[in-house]
Amino acid sequence: MIFRAKVGGPMNLMRYDFEWDPVKATSNVRKHKVGFERAGTIFRDRNLLSIPDEEHSETEERWITMGLDDTGVLLAHKFESVGKKRFRESGSSRPERQRRKKQNNMKKEYDFSKGKRGKFHNPNGEFSLPIYLEPEVAEFVQKLSVKKHIDRSQLVNQLLEKDMELIEL
Repeated sequence: MIFRAKVGGPMNLMRYDFEWDPVKATSNVRKHKVGFERAGTIFRDRNLLSIPDEEHSETEERWITMGLDDTGVLLAHKFESVGKKRFRESGSSRPERQRRKKQNNMKKEYDFSKGKRGKFHNPNGEFSLPIYLEPEVAEFVQKLSVKKHIDRSQLVNQLLEKDMELIEL
């Protein structure tokens, strides 16, 4: 999962953008019974607690963050700092997953007594979660976006806005 937090706009709004590998996401649901969409909601918890993952920080800054999700369940998640306010789920690329397979496992216990409370929280945060298209839909959108000379995201939004108009009628 990649997590980007950008601050700006009205009321100092923070936008949380998430991306993740669909294969890793499926594996996470199977293994932990928690999807990344739900895990990402811990950033809404004003009391979330973060500690550096010094044991696995060879080349990048890594964090373990725990907080209450939107359903009130306490969850913990590992992230790598890729840049300022940008984080990635540990082991999100295939070579990285293979290389770190053993070290990505969460320990049974962590000491959060010196954790940083609220490090990644913003009360005005706005969440943007990814939507993955089925291969045939993605191919259709790609071909149509090339034909219309517009970005795929822009095209998908235009198509969905038209569907929303039809649904509201």
